[in-house]
Amino acid sequence: MKMTKFFLFGLIAALLLPASVFGGGQQSPAQSQGGSAASAAMVNPTGFPIVNEPITMTVFGARDQNQARWSEMYFFREYERMTNIRLDLQEVPAQGFVERKNLVFASNDLPDIFLRAGLNREEISMYGSGSKQLIVLDSYLQRYAPNFSKMMQDDESIRPSLAAADGHIYSIPEMDISNTGRIDFKQWINKEWLELVGKNVPTTPQELRDVLIAFRDADPAGGGRTIPLGIRQPSSIYVLGAPWGLDYQMRDTINIENGRIHYWLTDDNFKEYLMFLNDLYTERLLWQNYFRDPRPEWRSNLANAYYGAFYMPYSDVFINVEHKFIGYPPLIGPRGDQFWADSLSTVRTIGAFAISNTCRYPEAALRWVDYFYSDEGSLF
Repeated sequence: MKMTKFFLFGLIAALLLPASVFGGGQQSPAQSQGGSAASAAMVNPTGFPIVNEPITMTVFGARDQNQARWSEMYFFREYERMTNIRLDLQEVPAQGFVERKNLVFASNDLPDIFLRAGLNREEISMYGSGSKQLIVLDSYLQRYAPNFSKMMQDDESIRPSLAAADGHIYSIPEMDISNTGRIDFKQWINKEWLELVGKNVPTTPQELRDVLIAFRDADPAGGGRTIPLGIRQPSSIYVLGAPWGLDYQMRDTINIENGRIHYWLTDDNFKEYLMFLNDLYTERLLWQNYFRDPRPEWRSNLANAYYGAFYMPYSDVFINVEHKFIGYPPLIGPRGDQFWADSLSTVRTIGAFAISNTCRYPEAALRWVDYFYSDEGSLF
């Protein structure tokens, strides 16, 4: 199951993104009106190159530990040739990226472009409508981002999901319009281990527990390396409680029920679910390090097929052992609940791409990213 996604530039698989406090934090009149006339005039309206004379822009973003250095990637080298836009890449490892991002805004030492930046709604309001360190994109979109503008026209839910409190758009999102992309975490189980221990695909939490015990006792990975269930990080548990009727609406532990807001963290169902997880942990059926979120270790275990069952959006990380695993339907809970809670909208991350108020070429920056919201650009 490979990723088929319109990401912020279609590359996360390959790349596997108060005003008085900030000196210079206000936008200039030229920037607030959509860049200067000179920068707009140098941008070709369609096709490549984007600019006839080479320009350079600084880019700040998060590099996943699965990714090579961006400067070494064919994509960046080839796209620079196509566009005449050179990128001064200031990539930061994903672990520790949030702290570095906060420091960049606090020091006002801004890049031209934030790429794969994971800007959340609070940050966009703070640095966009608040300090004005991010520019308003509304006036650019129709002319310089026609592909993304068409997506907003075709799907009326996109614009409201991006708009800040002041109604303006300050960022371009990571998007996924594939059918499989509408489900984030997916259930995987080792079919070879199931055959080895003589078990069927589990259909209930209790059956899952029985299968995990069989995996633990048989130790098919050898040398005590078998990890029956690989939950990746503490936050993962919130999206896996569907058998107990715990939906994950609005990407949070908040549900809208009969027109009223319901927080289920204090429900008895959630307590029962946590007791189930605690039992798995105590019995060493659940990965013992999951609460520390050591992502490289988790992925190393996955790449070596040490997990009997786990949750993962896509198979790219374990492509070398993908043949060992199969997906399976949602478990049927103790009260008959059967659904998958970790569903998504088209917009995955609202702040994957943004332009700072120091960027001299905002029109070119938008044309640069908009290509990846076309079929051709997504494939590239």
